Amino acid sequence: VYSKIQDDMVKIKRYYFKVIKYNCIVIYPIMVGLIILAKPLVLIGLGDKWGGAVLPIQLMAGAGLVHLLTSSNTILLRGIGKPKLEMIMSVIKTLGVTVPFIVLGVIYYGIIGAAAGLLGAKIVIFFINNITLRKVAGIKFLEILDNAGTLFAVTIVALIISIFTNNYLLLSLLFAVYLVLHIKISYSDIKQIWFLYKEKKNNTKSF
Repeated sequence: VYSKIQDDMVKIKRYYFKVIKYNCIVIYPIMVGLIILAKPLVLIGLGDKWGGAVLPIQLMAGAGLVHLLTSSNTILLRGIGKPKLEMIMSVIKTLGVTVPFIVLGVIYYGIIGAAAGLLGAKIVIFFINNITLRKVAGIKFLEILDNAGTLFAVTIVALIISIFTNNYLLLSLLFAVYLVLHIKISYSDIKQIWFLYKEKKNNTKSF
């Protein structure tokens, strides 16, 4: 799609923001659920001996949340005719950021360090992506956050509240409230996503 509109930066930005927003709508509840409910899910589902897996799961889910904010940047670069820049940036982010962060994390703190390293790498990569997007498409940092808008704000509030309780019932209630708010805020977009899914499914069947 980007290749068809590569000469119209206004349309490119609009489409890019829509893709990011749809990704957040679909995947944010999963990541937030893993962060808020990781402890009860692991301890009740797998037992106390798996307690050490709780924090790594939460950290990796946090990395997923950060990643989603600029996750489609490589497709955008390719679509607007900059595959060489896409390749260079991918190498830099993988070998210069992700691998060192995870390796150092493993060396010093084991599995928790690896998960923390992944989260740290995703945060650094977010800013690298933001600089790249600003240079090639005029997409600014505040525009990315504004695009996520209320969804992002509700997510942050829910995660902050979850820090202050270990009560499984309260955590479950918190996630339920978050999910209701998430669906209410995203309802019109969810209907659009469902419509696009059905349309694609019908087109596939026709072939």
